[in-house]
Amino acid sequence: VSQYFLESVNRTIWNKKLLSLPVSKIKVDIMEELVIIAQLTVAISVAFVWTFRFHNVLIEFESFGLTDITRNLVGVSKIALSTLLVTAIWHPSLLCVSAILMGGFMFAAQCFHFKIKNTFIKHLPSLIFLGLCIFIAFQSCQ
Repeated sequence: VSQYFLESVNRTIWNKKLLSLPVSKIKVDIMEELVIIAQLTVAISVAFVWTFRFHNVLIEFESFGLTDITRNLVGVSKIALSTLLVTAIWHPSLLCVSAILMGGFMFAAQCFHFKIKNTFIKHLPSLIFLGLCIFIAFQSCQ
């Protein structure tokens, strides 16, 4: 993902057509690309955890004291929201709501980590994704 971003920035800077654009337009293009990178980071990471690292999810939800039904509903919802985050690249109207809802799940994860007094390293993934969801929401909900 970072390789794509760097190549894109280089194309943007060296493209003769864009050199004639005002700096504010170039900044908007870079912010749009950062939002897409954030969308893909959150979506791919969440989908990966809920599909390929499900054994970790089982352990976490057991330590949180949540039921299997709750875990399954959260999983389906997060995978659906991940799909919407990716779809929002082509249909931006989906982005604001999906980012806010995914951020809500990440905030809830933070609350549960605090509830059972997990170490900071256990808080970190959902904290990073919460920050990315907030960034996406601020950029897209206008």
